[in-house]
Amino acid sequence: MPQHPYHDVAITGIFNTEQARVLEGEDSMSIAFKGGLGALADAGLGIRDVDGVVGQFANDFVYQARLSPAWVTSSWSGIPAILQAATAIAAGMATKVLVLAGTAGVYVDRASTAPWTRPSSEFVAPFGMFTAAEFALVAR
Repeated sequence: MPQHPYHDVAITGIFNTEQARVLEGEDSMSIAFKGGLGALADAGLGIRDVDGVVGQFANDFVYQARLSPAWVTSSWSGIPAILQAATAIAAGMATKVLVLAGTAGVYVDRASTAPWTRPSSEFVAPFGMFTAAEFALVAR
């Protein structure tokens, strides 16, 4: 029986940045960079070990870190970003891919729930929440 293409792909580092309603002096890019650098530290890797970057700010990270050559894609985040990173490794386009993600100050309407927790798609809206808990149920 052949092995799965992702058999030799692993997530080796993770990191959570500070969480708050307001993060003074931070924007989405700075949060994504802090998260990425924290994940590299958790994995015991340095910036120069990375040869692939996925995320909304992937091009900015590659430019500011002066990584070259590097495999880059601008997928936002979540499961699609993880799958793109795994595919790049499995296909030999990269050996170590950093997935950058983070947001700060994107939601300022404090009078209601966040819009991403109440999507308008007819395939999910009738069923309620659209959060990490829902993804956990699907993964189960």
